[in-house]
Amino acid sequence: MCLPGDQVVLSFMWSGDLAWVEPVTVVEDSAACTALYPAEHTQIKRPVGADGSHVPRSRSREPRAAVPWQLGAGHGRGPGIQMLIRGWPQFQPI
Repeated sequence: MCLPGDQVVLSFMWSGDLAWVEPVTVVEDSAACTALYPAEHTQIKRPVGADGSHVPRSRSREPRAAVPWQLGAGHGRGPGIQMLIRGWPQFQPI
């Protein structure tokens, strides 16, 4: 279990490939809820097309071969936005 203030990295896979990496700060990590805070201007890695354009997350439901993309640089969502997660496994600090 993480403590408030711990730093963790969220990572998401797309058809077996690492497709999203975002460092966040733990606000709460309990059996009832995990609350995470992405700091303003945080650098993340996300799917981008060959031209560097954003690949919408909704396309991640499609087979990987149908959507050409590479892991590229991006910025997080900004301050004041928390992710509230219920029912996910507990996070481990980095």
